[in-house]
Amino acid sequence: MNRKLLGAVALTLALAACGKPPPRADVPGQDARAAMDKAAAVYAECVDTAANSIDLAQFKSGDMQAGTAASQIIKGCADARTALIAKVYDVRRIGYPKEEERVSHSVAEQSVDAIEGELRERAVVAIVSRQVGSAAPTAEKAK
Repeated sequence: MNRKLLGAVALTLALAACGKPPPRADVPGQDARAAMDKAAAVYAECVDTAANSIDLAQFKSGDMQAGTAASQIIKGCADARTALIAKVYDVRRIGYPKEEERVSHSVAEQSVDAIEGELRERAVVAIVSRQVGSAAPTAEKAK
């Protein structure tokens, strides 16, 4: 009798384990990271679009240099930059909740400053490439 009871219990447990797993709980850090990645893409797109659509006539006359134009483009994308800083700050607060808010904000600004240099370089390359009449360099061309 005990053997039949143990078999029935084992069968019941096995069948119960075959059901659907419980739905996965949303993790705030993953959502914040996705929002931060989206904000970074928006900032990069702002810079790239402006660099690829800038009027080249001002460069031919010598009134403007590519580096100066890139700096102006970065300034023109200030709203996207500010949004990215806010998203980086949100991620930082989730990862380091006990950190002082001013430290989290400082780290967020420094993080955006780090990618800003790369975006500025991309803008300069795009402008110069357009000036010389070639397409912007890609990974395929570098091979």
